[in-house]
Amino acid sequence: MRNFFKPTTRGANARSRRPLRGVAAAVASVALVAGLGSYPGEVSAQESLPVSPQESTVATTALTTTAPATTTVPSTSAAVPTTQAPTSSPVSVKRSGDIDRIVVDDQDGVEWGYGSKASDEDIFAIKRTGEGSIEEIVKVVIDGNMIEPEYYGFVNNPEGGYLAFDLDALTEIPPRNVVFEVRTAGTADYRIAENFEVPNARDLSESGYGRNPNANATVNPEGVGQARVAVPGYDDIELGVSGLQTTFVNGNPELKFQVNRTSPLDRYFRLTRFVVKKDRNDSNTKSIAGPVRVRVTRNGRTVQDRVLDRLDEVNWGSNARNQSYNKEFKVVPNVKDFRIEHGDTIILNPQGPPNGNYQVQVWGERRSACPSESAVVAPLGPREVTPAEIASGTRKFVSTSEDASGGTSNRNAMIRTVLNLQNQGNANFQRLGTSNWIHNGLAYNPDDNWLYAVSQYRGDQPDCYPAAHLLQVDPTTGSVRNLGPLTGVTLPMESATSNNDHELINSGVIHNGTLFVSNSATSGTRQMYKIPLPGTQGFQAGLPRIEKMTRNGSPVWARAEDYAQVREDPKYAWGLVSKYAFDPGWNLDGANTLVIQRINLETGETDHYSITGDKAKAPNGEVLRQQTTWGKAWTYGNGNLGFGVGGQANAGSSTVQIQVDNPSSDTPSIHVVQLLPKAPFSYNTDAASDGLRNPPPASDLKIVKKTITPDDPDWAQLSQLPDFNEYSTYWKVVVENGDSFNSGSTLMEYLPSIYDPDNGGFQLVGTSASEGQSQNIHNPGSYKKVDGGSVFQIGLPVMKPNSTLSMYWRAKAFTPDAFAPNREFARQGCAPNSVELINNDEEINPDDNKSTSSCPGEIPKFDFNIKKVDASGGASSLSGAEFVIVNAESDAGGVAPADNKDLDRSTWPNNKKVILLTEGTGDEKGFYTPEQRLRPDTPYRLYEARSPLDSDGRRYSLLTQPVVFRVKAEGDKQPSIEFYDEQRKTWSTARPTEVTGISVQENTIIMGVANVRQGNLPKTGGIGIGVTTVLGLLIVAAGGLIANKRRRA
Repeated sequence: MRNFFKPTTRGANARSRRPLRGVAAAVASVALVAGLGSYPGEVSAQESLPVSPQESTVATTALTTTAPATTTVPSTSAAVPTTQAPTSSPVSVKRSGDIDRIVVDDQDGVEWGYGSKASDEDIFAIKRTGEGSIEEIVKVVIDGNMIEPEYYGFVNNPEGGYLAFDLDALTEIPPRNVVFEVRTAGTADYRIAENFEVPNARDLSESGYGRNPNANATVNPEGVGQARVAVPGYDDIELGVSGLQTTFVNGNPELKFQVNRTSPLDRYFRLTRFVVKKDRNDSNTKSIAGPVRVRVTRNGRTVQDRVLDRLDEVNWGSNARNQSYNKEFKVVPNVKDFRIEHGDTIILNPQGPPNGNYQVQVWGERRSACPSESAVVAPLGPREVTPAEIASGTRKFVSTSEDASGGTSNRNAMIRTVLNLQNQGNANFQRLGTSNWIHNGLAYNPDDNWLYAVSQYRGDQPDCYPAAHLLQVDPTTGSVRNLGPLTGVTLPMESATSNNDHELINSGVIHNGTLFVSNSATSGTRQMYKIPLPGTQGFQAGLPRIEKMTRNGSPVWARAEDYAQVREDPKYAWGLVSKYAFDPGWNLDGANTLVIQRINLETGETDHYSITGDKAKAPNGEVLRQQTTWGKAWTYGNGNLGFGVGGQANAGSSTVQIQVDNPSSDTPSIHVVQLLPKAPFSYNTDAASDGLRNPPPASDLKIVKKTITPDDPDWAQLSQLPDFNEYSTYWKVVVENGDSFNSGSTLMEYLPSIYDPDNGGFQLVGTSASEGQSQNIHNPGSYKKVDGGSVFQIGLPVMKPNSTLSMYWRAKAFTPDAFAPNREFARQGCAPNSVELINNDEEINPDDNKSTSSCPGEIPKFDFNIKKVDASGGASSLSGAEFVIVNAESDAGGVAPADNKDLDRSTWPNNKKVILLTEGTGDEKGFYTPEQRLRPDTPYRLYEARSPLDSDGRRYSLLTQPVVFRVKAEGDKQPSIEFYDEQRKTWSTARPTEVTGISVQENTIIMGVANVRQGNLPKTGGIGIGVTTVLGLLIVAAGGLIANKRRRA
């Protein structure tokens, strides 16, 4: 009674045979009772019970199935005889030292239940009950054949454990004689385990079961889908496969089929693994192997086209030439973002023999529907730059990644990217918006005004937000459009930290509609790639193309972790090279050498230039030093390059501005313009700017510098400082911005040699600004000695439209009297002093970006009287009026708008801009004298707070608008009066309508101004400021008051 089952080979059909085991046992029993005399001599694979096409998960080449064969069991009323239990146990054990030799002798198959004691995974087991644990299986011999270790294993438990072996190791099922030699830690009893007791393949695999020496961990080399263990951590199911079509392309199989769900509730899956197998052919000299190109078509459109080259391959069967004809490819955990749907058509292109019948199985993990943001969509067309963007100066975009709580310490937990603006002088980002994609390689396309980036791997939902997709990013909101997976070349992904371009692209720059990207970090290959963007002939919607950039057939290596372009010649990409990314062939003097790489984006030619010595010094002497990661790069509106540190906090100079002259020459001039430490910390970050857009980002800055003298209103405020020093020189520097937003600037201070920074210093003692304007000034205090003095450099923050920023500086001359040009400065010394602005944007009017403050000479100051007369021609002065004069000079030296606060009487005693006037007595009655002298070239507003009465007791009218005037006094020339037109914003000697005439007598200026009674006002317009001005006689005398002359007379 043998040959119950006797497989002649472990062929491709062995699996389909196994469901017969229980039925065949029943048939054998019935046949025995019916007097058939013997079991079937041999049951071939073709005699197995069929599986309907709807239930089958193995697609066949034939596309059609034949009607299932049926196994008929003869009807009989005879009872099946019970098997007589043996008088002695078939399991014996003999212990020698620490080795147990267990023998199971079952010549008729009864003890193994005629095969029914095998588990669903086709595994037999022997249960061990006793002391200690199983330490090692020394050898296994079954029916005289030495069994390979991949077919057996053990499991320990508190009771003792199990010894197990796979049915595929057998020449007969059940076996006649089984011998285990096992090293254990104690004695025990053994028995044949029931099928429900048999440990599963996953638990057994830990002891070596299923591990083929010619492949990765395998379980049951032929038993695809039976004893196979799911990938730990992935609860996958086998999907239906239908309509398999096999063709042979370039000597390899191409397998096209449709995947189907097994439950109507399922639709979305993450591809976890698949099997490609064929009929065994011992003449084949090629194995089924990877890499495998996988294409997915959905609704007639290809949505995935990838070459998977990081698959764990499991060999489930080899022919006589040791070539695999049955191979499992584990997609996860190496590739976690391959998403498929019910009804998708999949095309597999593995390596394999170009003959025979192929079959496919596919497994997937159930997934939910992805958010709409992850769907592949068409790109949007060119975007119109908004007026707000045009007026915003250079916009420096920085992408940063963060986890659900906003943290940045765990890269694997990051689930979103934040798009920010990095504003000079601010330690925090200005947040624009977020996206659930993790992306890098950010770059601005001036051809369509969109940002573009490439997605990186995401810790959560990687199948919804996969790596290596081209993204279109809105520069105003940070929202993302998924333009599809990159196809064309396979991006390497050897490991998480080595040669991983697929998941970690980190640099990007755009030229002529092409995005150039690379992973230039230590985790990448540093190969530069090219991606045609929307609007170009090479762009492929849904499956954007990517190709390697080469020069003369050799790869172009991108050594910097981000690149930017000079506006003068944008075909060159420039990048600061991090200290661990040098090309070994550069022969540099150590890792701390600062190097900038230049790549010709049109030809692939690369050059590098060391930035050493004076090239690495900013104008104030600060030195640019090498950093671990230069992860951010951008272009300023002024055409210069900007670089920032990425992934490091407090890394010294966080940003640097570099100017490149003659960028296309073999010897470009490279020098540092500015160093700034105030830049926000960011991780997994990249930067870009709209510095190359047309028209370029522009703003209009103006700078004015003046020396503050004791009679200046600012002097009184400075004198209140605790460390005020009247022997020092004080300056006021005012920066005024025009109608556009300014993205920051650099102030250059050229301090004459009379002011020695080493003796008395050069200090910023105070700042002020218009409402809402930042005063975050970077003053490093360092300087560079040059011929004639010292150079200081101050970083200024972004400036709002129509804002002002004032700075007050102090220095002390170290030779107090040697250079004193006048009596007021005799105790401190003075020398002309200059400043210059370098605008980060394109400067609209560069002529007013420099200013020099000269040392004052003997400053002429003017006394004056006001005499009011009747407009009807009366000559007598009018008494009883009240006047006030307000210094109308703006911070930038122009005319400031009228401020109603200056007319609040309660503020006058402490308002340094207000000059009160008093009326004389006696012969001076009707003359109004200010409490201080007026300065030349200074604009003043004259207001009338109360008008006088006429002889009839009627009050004269107040003027409808103020008189804005200034005194012009040049050298020995006679002084004159100029009037300001507040509507046209111009100065002239043209008299206002009310002014009847101007004359000069004995260096005295006499100006006649008409006044009218109420009810007879000329129609000259509205008041506009709430108080009318004086109409009268303004007499300005150079050197003295008319009233004083009368006294002297």
